[in-house]
Amino acid sequence: MDVTQMYISEFIGTAVLIAFGNTTNASILLKKTLVSLFGTNWLHIIFGWAFAVTFGVYVGITLGGPGHLNPAVTFALAVAGLAVLFFQLVAP
Repeated sequence: MDVTQMYISEFIGTAVLIAFGNTTNASILLKKTLVSLFGTNWLHIIFGWAFAVTFGVYVGITLGGPGHLNPAVTFALAVAGLAVLFFQLVAP
């Protein structure tokens, strides 16, 4: 897997996540929207963000990336990979 492809897929997946999530918040919090006419509660926000995360992960995986959109997970996997490489070089 190419590193550039992983970066691009994670970037686009995160962009999809933020776009759908912010759209959910905007549609619920702004006045004179179709959603606010029906009445809103916390379930609308939860389901909206759940779909945003799902779509972001699907886009990230479809573009060839690992599918995790959390930078902390990416960093932890990179550190773990370096640790494994270090121990493979030190211990024969």
